[in-house]
Amino acid sequence: MRQLDRGNILLKWVILVLDFAIFNFVLFLVNKYIFQPTGHVGIEFSRIVYMANGAFIFATYLFPVLVHKISSSPADVIIRTAKRIISTWFFLFLLLLAARYGKHAFTDSLIYGGIILCIMLITRWIEHSIIHKRESLAIGIRSLIVGDVETINKVVDTLKLGTISRFNIVGYYSDGVAQGVPEWLQKLGSMNDFFDKVMKESDPTSFDAVFCTLSWTEPEKIKSILSFCDNTATRFYMIPPDPERENFNLKLEMMGDTFVYTNHEYPLDSLRNQYIKRAFDIVVSSIVCICLLPFLPIIALITKTQSPGPLFFKQARTGMDGKTFQCIKFRSMHVNKEADTLQATENDPRKFPWGNFMRKSNIDELPQFFNVLKGDMSIVGPRPHMLKHTEEYGKLIDRYMLRHFVRPGITGWAQVTGYRGETKELWQMEERVKRDYWYIKHWTFGLDLRIILMTFLQFFKHDEHAY
Repeated sequence: MRQLDRGNILLKWVILVLDFAIFNFVLFLVNKYIFQPTGHVGIEFSRIVYMANGAFIFATYLFPVLVHKISSSPADVIIRTAKRIISTWFFLFLLLLAARYGKHAFTDSLIYGGIILCIMLITRWIEHSIIHKRESLAIGIRSLIVGDVETINKVVDTLKLGTISRFNIVGYYSDGVAQGVPEWLQKLGSMNDFFDKVMKESDPTSFDAVFCTLSWTEPEKIKSILSFCDNTATRFYMIPPDPERENFNLKLEMMGDTFVYTNHEYPLDSLRNQYIKRAFDIVVSSIVCICLLPFLPIIALITKTQSPGPLFFKQARTGMDGKTFQCIKFRSMHVNKEADTLQATENDPRKFPWGNFMRKSNIDELPQFFNVLKGDMSIVGPRPHMLKHTEEYGKLIDRYMLRHFVRPGITGWAQVTGYRGETKELWQMEERVKRDYWYIKHWTFGLDLRIILMTFLQFFKHDEHAY
């Protein structure tokens, strides 16, 4: 069983790094402007730094950071911070005595302890205010709560304890009215409103996750919501009011201190993996974009010589969580009205010679590194489809929308395993979707590197599907 969300673990480490930066900066200033002018320092400053940081680390182990938890009160944070700094001062004083600092060890360590205590308390107050401000939390996965009204408070508490910015609750659908919930949590309608309006009429991109609190005794409703989530790229989590469990092939996870059931488990749900992948995308795409800039005038000149019109071709495509973005490519066809609805074919009359060469050699895809840098795409991931194809195949292929749980890619597992280019028959798209879903379920950084290498090797051999 894994921890479903590690949002406040990341925040905890950010706060710890900030604490050590402040701690050492204040130590440097106090030594330079207070201790050295008095001549009290009897040992090298570097030794003082080692001892002070050692004391701070031990005190942090005894009294860990608390402010990252939304459930923490201002009093809890102040008391924990005071204990941590007082312990640091005490341990530092003992270390200074052992190192024969001098007769001023007590007063000097007390001065420093008092200054760092005041600064840390001010820092904690600012951090606590930011973390507990409702607006600062409204940047995460937009979520709905659907089901049993008595369990809504448990979901709210779970999301507060388990994450800081990962989930933003839009509202709830239930036949009753939740009591004791925060003022900002609004009832959006009844269960019938959710089934009759939201599941049939609403734009699925208006929310990204559903927390179901229905009882296991209502399996048909749960299955209906599960199916809806699978086909709209919506994350599904279940916190039932009763402990009894039906067999829905759901996985048991931990969110904060609460057991949560979910239908899918992906490596890229981990913030650590997300940051690794995004950092790699930014570094590589930045290098490619810089290298590409000098060639733009040359490509523009050749393109415009053969076909009047813009250098770039922009097309609306479906991105992560089903959101639309503008995918950028070098224009490889004459300007035409069917660009957004008709796939390129092998002997497509819309292509001009230079454009045909760019398509066969993948040069036309290079501007998509700007999409990667912007954050719309990743270097590796499921290829983004035209909006028309998303709408069509979303109805024809079961769980088609699950491929949108990650950023679309310039290249992907389906493309390097033979499913690239035009999809003439439905089974071809089904196989592509299967490979996209396999990639999402089995993602590793090593797999991304393998796909990039396989894509690079394709430059040196003709791909019969590249047209």
